[in-house]
Amino acid sequence: MKHAFTISIGLLLLLIVWMALGYQSAPELMQQKEEEVAEVSVETRQSNAQSVISSIKAYGDLLPLRETQVLAETYGKVESLIKLEGDRVEQEQLLLKLSLEDRGVKLKRAQAKTLEAKNRYQATKNLKTKGFSAQQQIDELLAAYEAAKAEEQILRQEIAQLTVHAPFSGVIAEQLVEVGDYIFKGNPLFELIDTQSMVAKVSVAQTDYPFLKAGNPAQVLLATGEQLTGKIRFIAPKADENTKTFKVEILLQGTENLPSGISVTAQIPKAQEQAHFISSALLTLDDRGVIGVKTVDAESRVQFYPVQIVQAAQKGIYVSGLPQQVQLIVTGQGFVQTGQKVIVAEKQEH
Repeated sequence: MKHAFTISIGLLLLLIVWMALGYQSAPELMQQKEEEVAEVSVETRQSNAQSVISSIKAYGDLLPLRETQVLAETYGKVESLIKLEGDRVEQEQLLLKLSLEDRGVKLKRAQAKTLEAKNRYQATKNLKTKGFSAQQQIDELLAAYEAAKAEEQILRQEIAQLTVHAPFSGVIAEQLVEVGDYIFKGNPLFELIDTQSMVAKVSVAQTDYPFLKAGNPAQVLLATGEQLTGKIRFIAPKADENTKTFKVEILLQGTENLPSGISVTAQIPKAQEQAHFISSALLTLDDRGVIGVKTVDAESRVQFYPVQIVQAAQKGIYVSGLPQQVQLIVTGQGFVQTGQKVIVAEKQEH
């Protein structure tokens, strides 16, 4: 019995010693673990915020400033086509001629009628001075004379309308008649578009509407590669019911040789703010799926900052949400966690 008690006491003493040794080594193990974590090395680059003008990116089409259908103002047969589809024309340039038909005869008859009415009116008016005619008769003859003049003028105007002229300078986009066609008043003859000044008609998100102002400059990139500078000429006062976007027109110059209807991308200046220029490869996600970048603080610990993309550039992006000056992790950001202590090696610029 005494022997068993002695063994129990010995085991208890061993257990106490083991536990004491274990508690003493725990801080050492934590320190060792931290030292092991701190052995991870990263490369950093100092980044300073700079002033950047953010912009609204909008998409749409290049359209003529003016386009119209040239309509016939009278009836007749197409006698000759002076300009054809695809031709460039100047304002008031002759486009086509219609046949005179019987209008020449009608005009001569109207001229004779006008002359007769004028002579009768003048003769009766002269007789009144001698007391041989009444005022009522003179008034009736004057009315007949005025009616004859009006009828003659209508015929002259109709004959003038036999020659069709361009209402403005542009390009004939479509020819709708041929020589020999018989047309009536109101029939379309040509579709004319003005390409000297064109507009980029784009759709802007409702969240960007407060930043729009008529007269502000904008850059427009065409699908063909050309880049033009223009000014906002129109902002729709009402959003599209389906897309909840606002139509914006940007007036462009020097567009004579550009095709209508091609796609465009507009960059409209929005606001000036502080942003860092970084490579898009530095963007990462935290545990909540928030996009941001990793940095190193003054104690060589990893920090995560959510960022917003301000503007895309040719070799990187501008982001906001970072302090004025930071040490960006440019190599090794995928192997470290927020709060982790790291060995920092500043990247050498070449």
